[in-house]
Amino acid sequence: MSAKILLVDDENDIRMLFRLALQNAGYVVKEAADGLEAIGMIQVEVFDAVVLDISMPRLDGVSAIDTFRVMRNGQTVPIIVMTALSDAEVKRRAFEKGAVDFLVKPISPTDLVETLRRHIVTPNASS
Repeated sequence: MSAKILLVDDENDIRMLFRLALQNAGYVVKEAADGLEAIGMIQVEVFDAVVLDISMPRLDGVSAIDTFRVMRNGQTVPIIVMTALSDAEVKRRAFEKGAVDFLVKPISPTDLVETLRRHIVTPNASS
């Protein structure tokens, strides 16, 4: 069974680009446009990893990480943060909350796929 990824970004074009790259790499991808939508999805589905933007309407990525951890009773799911913010404080807060990696936009689809491969193990994701 392929790993299931939750891709969270408020920019539709970015979600589409990364969804296609992740699907081509063998992952099952679900999408959310902001942190609140992602929380709703995490309540009903189990994901192998979350790719999460920081700057989003309604609920930012750092706040969403906190909520994910509480909802999953602390269960760890790799959370990869992607953002246009290269501020060291944002990066520190993301790692403090539980992110396993931090990518600064612009990000190539190949870099995202390689980052995910480092953090999740799935026998069916193609090389």
